[in-house]
Amino acid sequence: MLYPRGSEAKCCEGLSVAARTVTRSDGSYQFKKIEAGRYWIVASWYETTYQMPITFAPKPKSKTDCATQGLSIGSDGKFKRWQKVVLD
Repeated sequence: MLYPRGSEAKCCEGLSVAARTVTRSDGSYQFKKIEAGRYWIVASWYETTYQMPITFAPKPKSKTDCATQGLSIGSDGKFKRWQKVVLD
């Protein structure tokens, strides 16, 4: 889930859900039609909730392939950013 993030330091009590999605069988996910801004991204896995502040700032006409970057939950229970790099 995505929650809007203002100046509050804590997530997410009293905030409305900005977007919701469910992972596919391979663990991938996608939020559609998200406006640029500051959000809390929240994931639940086996009765544990993980959260991380993010800023979504897409570049106009960006050629970034969303399938080559993302977030995963590490063994320490924290979100990890990843990006796939292809070398020619």
